[in-house]
Amino acid sequence: MRALITGVCGQDGSYLADILLEKGYEVYGVYRHSSKDPFDNVRHNIGNPNFHLIQGDVTDALCLDEIIRKVDPHQVYHEADQDNVDWSFLHPAYQVDVTVKAVSNLLASVRRHCPSARVFIPCSSTMFGDAPAPQTEETPFNPRSPYACAKVAAYHLARMYRQNHGMFVCTGILYNHDSPRRNGNYLLHKICKAAARAEKLALWDVDAPISIGYAADYMRRAVDILHHTKPDDYTICDATTLSLAHAAHLAYRQVGLNCEDYFDFSVRNDRPFSSPESYSASDKLRSISTQLRAPFTVLLTMVIDKYRSNS
Repeated sequence: MRALITGVCGQDGSYLADILLEKGYEVYGVYRHSSKDPFDNVRHNIGNPNFHLIQGDVTDALCLDEIIRKVDPHQVYHEADQDNVDWSFLHPAYQVDVTVKAVSNLLASVRRHCPSARVFIPCSSTMFGDAPAPQTEETPFNPRSPYACAKVAAYHLARMYRQNHGMFVCTGILYNHDSPRRNGNYLLHKICKAAARAEKLALWDVDAPISIGYAADYMRRAVDILHHTKPDDYTICDATTLSLAHAAHLAYRQVGLNCEDYFDFSVRNDRPFSSPESYSASDKLRSISTQLRAPFTVLLTMVIDKYRSNS
């Protein structure tokens, strides 16, 4: 089996590569040129004869078309994206290019060169906006950011290719997931980095609920989805839901510190909307996948250890 993964050097793409290589796949990973070394998350697979890196840009239709033509994959996992919600407010046009245009390019090329390939398009729980939790696949969308709007468009493109052209295209509506392979700009990393370095932690709205799962678990679900008998849309939520304050307490406790001594409430939240409680209670994916998820404390330890080793 040949699998093509766009964004293979990112968190989700690199975990997918690990999972598929373990299953005996031949994996082709697309990465974008960078002046910095982008291979930290996949370095352990470089040298594996079944792992192939391809430089390319998913917003370049001709480039992506040529890659798909040459690889002729059986499965495609589209993990290349800009996934920072706050950043999308600053650059909404770029968000549309990298999220919507790229999906359009990819699906058109798959239809042209390998229409029987199975395709996974990741979407986001932010598409639900402030819809009351728990959400399901039937919950109406109410996107509140350029990122979420772009993901809604990608979702409908995927469904259109499935319904109009009979292609095996699945979407996964992913809830918040994290790992040591993500960079330090995300909430869990900010908490764990501060705890590992015994630094002050700037917090607001400490009672707000957050739901975070382990990225590798989410990618195992993505693989399960493409092995199902028919294409469909699924929420992917292997998350633990807890308050922001509780997550911070757990992180500081892991390193033997009292979280209360490190709270800093002086920072103001400048986001134009608050983050609502967000989790899915759908049983749709559970009907095809019975894999266990990693406990939140295990994820917390992995991320803290990343910053302990770097300090």
